[in-house]
Amino acid sequence: MSETIAARSEPSVQILDLRECWTHLELEQLGRLAVTVHGAAEIFPVNYLAVDGRIRFRTDPGTKLVALIINNRVTFEIDGFGDGVAWSVIVKGLAEEIDMRPAARQSVPLPVPWTSTEKGSAVEITPDSVSGRRFQLLHGPGTDLRATADSR
Repeated sequence: MSETIAARSEPSVQILDLRECWTHLELEQLGRLAVTVHGAAEIFPVNYLAVDGRIRFRTDPGTKLVALIINNRVTFEIDGFGDGVAWSVIVKGLAEEIDMRPAARQSVPLPVPWTSTEKGSAVEITPDSVSGRRFQLLHGPGTDLRATADSR
């Protein structure tokens, strides 16, 4: 019973400090990149690497890369859950294409592509801001959290 009382006395939403945000960023590999395409927000899943206070990912030439060249202000987000908590980290900053010529490429760690599609370009996000939140979940692990008729 004391665990239940202690859990209820903690705030249900906690702000993550910068160190906690970067710990999550460094441990995860999959995030979502939000860019503006033709005046509308577009979101792309990317596998990434957090290194030296920056976010790096590979991409192929296409919509995402063109959007970053036109407007390099981006938002990047990761999230996860487990052990009765969920969390989210948001990075806002400037994206810049990385020089992929062999001489320059050797000194820049990049993530290994997850797919067989050509990923001949790479992008680095330099953060302006990094923020995160942790949420105490009301239900235990394995609970189906989709809305039901009773929860609406």
